[in-house]
Amino acid sequence: MSRHISGEYDKELDSLQSTFTMLGGLAEQQLDKAMRAFLTNDSNLAAEVRATELQINRHAVELDRNATFVIARRQPAAADLRLVVGLLKNSTDIERVGDEAERIAKLSDQVSPYDSSRSYHSDLTEMHAKSSVALRNSLDVYARLDVENALKTIAADREIDELYDTVVKLAIDEMSKNHSTLTDDLSIIWVARSLERISDHAKNICENVVYLVHGQTIIHNVQ
Repeated sequence: MSRHISGEYDKELDSLQSTFTMLGGLAEQQLDKAMRAFLTNDSNLAAEVRATELQINRHAVELDRNATFVIARRQPAAADLRLVVGLLKNSTDIERVGDEAERIAKLSDQVSPYDSSRSYHSDLTEMHAKSSVALRNSLDVYARLDVENALKTIAADREIDELYDTVVKLAIDEMSKNHSTLTDDLSIIWVARSLERISDHAKNICENVVYLVHGQTIIHNVQ
């Protein structure tokens, strides 16, 4: 990020970046805790996820308010305007990551103890691992404005989509075999759906990196 004649303007932009970095870190922690809560039926950990969600929402509102102030007061030129608009978009995606993590945590209180012997277990845990990597990578490429790795992360989303389809199919197969576990198997589909959406939000952040660097908008399409 280039520096400006006004030191206060630089401080305002730095503050926006710092708030977003904090948001990203909270979202990563929240996703990890949410999946651990679900896999271990840990109600205390689920409560921590809900508390973190409140923090994310507060910081997202703060970022939105301060970004709007910068636009109104500074009337930023093209590059800075892309930066601020990108931060607003990214903040929305991180807030939605938090929403999905909270949904996963809530399910931990509504199902029977998780059974790791079920057919979908390995694919679900792989999906969680890849979604976590996608989120981490999206935050890293944003911090570095690394277009090359942003495009790689976007492309890798296809693997998560394929895992989602596999988990859903296996969960439906489990339902057809044993109706007594229907609620638990259905919860797996909801968890997988949340992980898939988290990956989509990570992809959105990577697309914003391309926009920030090149001023080029790509909609879920690697050029």
